[in-house]
Amino acid sequence: MLHTKIIDTQKEQIKISDAEQFIASSKFGANIYFTGTVRNLNDNKEVTGITYDSHDEMVIKSFEEIYNET
Repeated sequence: MLHTKIIDTQKEQIKISDAEQFIASSKFGANIYFTGTVRNLNDNKEVTGITYDSHDEMVIKSFEEIYNET
């Protein structure tokens, strides 16, 4: 069974503890996620935030393809 959880990044703050709780199960053989910290400067200019885009339908499709390969 494929388990995925997609949140609306425009409306919700991503909480690392929620991600860890979601994947913390002996049912899963591997858990991979990336975390990072926004740097202070970029090209000698102060960084005040970060934005990113995600295409949820494409993410789910990719997860399903990977899952079906196993």
